Order: sequence, then C-alpha cells, then structure tokens
Amino acid sequence: AYLNGHYYSNKAPLISFIAVPVYATWKSIHNIFFSEVGDGKEFKTHFNGVEIVEPVEPDTLLAGSMIILSLISALFGAMLVALVYKMLRYFTKNENHRLLITVVAGIGSMVLPYSTVFQTQIAAAFLLFLSFFIIFKVKKNELEIRYLIPAGFVSAMAVLSDYPALGLIPPLFVYVLMSKKRKEMMKH
Repeated sequence: AYLNGHYYSNKAPLISFIAVPVYATWKSIHNIFFSEVGDGKEFKTHFNGVEIVEPVEPDTLLAGSMIILSLISALFGAMLVALVYKMLRYFTKNENHRLLITVVAGIGSMVLPYSTVFQTQIAAAFLLFLSFFIIFKVKKNELEIRYLIPAGFVSAMAVLSDYPALGLIPPLFVYVLMSKKRKEMMKH
C-alpha cells in the first residue's frame, strides 16, 4: 500500500527482503526489453477514513512480478516437502511409504496452494519445521548440541516471515527441554 509518500507491505519483513532483489532484477529486465514505463494511473481506496493510493504497474511488469514472487513461495514449499521426506526416514524405512507420504504432504495439504501464491505462511512453515528437524537430530545425537543455536536462529527467521509463527516457538523450546541431556543443553 502507498500512504503519505511511503510504501507499506502487508507481509512480515523476511519475505519482502527476499523478494526485493528478485523484483528489482525483474523490473530491470522488464525495462530493458519492454518500452512501457508506468502509465501514471493509481488505484485509490479508503480504509478507516485513510486514503490508500497504490500505483498501477504495466500489465507485463505486474504479471512477471507476480510469477517471480510466487516462485519464492514455491521454493519454500518444495524445500518443506523435501524436509518432510528427509524426516520420514526416522519413522519408516520403506521407500515407497516415504514417497507416498511426501507426495500426499506436497499436494494433499495446504502446502500446494500456499506455494503457488506470494504468501508468508509457507516460508514460516518451512523454517519452523527446519528448526524442529535440527532439534530432533540433536536429540538423536546426530548433531552436536551447538546446533541448537542455528535452530533458534531459524525459528526466529520464521517469526520474521510470519508473525503468528511466534506461537510455535514455546513448544519448540519445551521440546528442547524434554531431553535427557537437558542440563548440558542449557549450558549452551
């Protein structure tokens, strides 16, 4: 949205920070190959008595931007499904079961629809699941305890991706505390 000379995003900042270089690259490419520059039109709306003005971009710039920005979500969705596949090796050794569950998780859940549009939830889901996976591997003694620091960083990035992810940080912390090596983990 555009208000009082400033642009405001309706998303948490992480995805916007990731999207800025992607959008800037696309806009530069667009300006090189297409002659249309903004037509100066604006979309105006009112919200709680405040006028919100959004510039209307040329169709090719807008369409290309939407496609590229959706690919960011698709990348996070693909990484989430790949991580689900990796995690399943701890629960079943049957490769066919792992593949079936992974396919169902990828196309039979909200992962698919959230991966096709520019949404913050899919990035937060991936980052939270990655954090859980790291903690899980620490608890299985496959990673050293020092890897809890990156797990905490990744979960903080999830909150920067989607604010409601903050509600899932305490359960991750409790999961860390539910370890036999609790005293050793708390030293770090």
